[in-house]
Amino acid sequence: MIQQVLFLVIAGLAVAHLYKVFMVSPVKEGFDTADDGPQGLLDAQTADITVATEKDIFNRNPNRIANVSYKTPGNHGDPPMAPDDDDPRDLPWIATWTAADRAARGGQTCIPKHTEPGPSNTIIQTTSRTCEAGMPHTRPGGRIIIPDSVLPTDRQEVLNHELIHVFQARDSDTWRQFYRRNWSFELFKEPPASLPTDLRAAKRANPDTADFPWSCWKGRYWPMAVYTDPKHPTLRGAVTVWWDTWKSATLGPNDPPEGWMTFFGPVAQDEHPNEIAAVMIATDDTSSEAGRRLRAWWTTQREFAAIRH
Repeated sequence: MIQQVLFLVIAGLAVAHLYKVFMVSPVKEGFDTADDGPQGLLDAQTADITVATEKDIFNRNPNRIANVSYKTPGNHGDPPMAPDDDDPRDLPWIATWTAADRAARGGQTCIPKHTEPGPSNTIIQTTSRTCEAGMPHTRPGGRIIIPDSVLPTDRQEVLNHELIHVFQARDSDTWRQFYRRNWSFELFKEPPASLPTDLRAAKRANPDTADFPWSCWKGRYWPMAVYTDPKHPTLRGAVTVWWDTWKSATLGPNDPPEGWMTFFGPVAQDEHPNEIAAVMIATDDTSSEAGRRLRAWWTTQREFAAIRH
């Protein structure tokens, strides 16, 4: 009798253990840590599948942004634009492109389809809508690049905007002096030493600010347009952030520096004073203190007549 009881107890314990293993314990999927998988699937230093998100950029997560591969299905296998396809005067700017810049411009062509003389000794070149993702811009030598996707109704405002960039390049000292005295902005050729390498790698290159691509407001805040997804970058997929050198922190697009909105207002292109000024002049925007100061100064410049409405 005692042997039968012991047998039933042992059998019951065995059944309970099997039930716990197969019916109660959760099924394990994936890997507990990066080291469990081949080559560390969660490590952006070695994997090709990591996708940096907007949150990663603003929360300063360098392991999710740095050293990722750009040869991904998201780029559709488009090859990077060959510098030989462009004007030799553009090669210095092209040489500054990061891996993200090259990936964002994969498959584009900026070979002119049509060339004509423009105002103030400029040259207007019509290109494919793939050039700079269809965004008008300027190049060295007074060239104004207008993709054929620009509507005729928008052409004059586009020309006015780009003509300002030509003037900025021709007389950069005068414009830099205005930014310094009236907007508390300084322009630089290099970023601050404290800028994290991943933020620098995520910055979108802009041909209209190529001479002095970096700027600092009030000796502290460095605005820049960064790719929201450096893994699958697109030229139109970028937002403005500010690097605060005093706090070594990044301010996101919805968290501009203190006093920024009061002084500049909601500017469509706030990544650089060259862009801010071009937008305000082309749209005759004097709704902010920055716009009013710019307007008062601009009417004294000899180039004012070139785009006067």
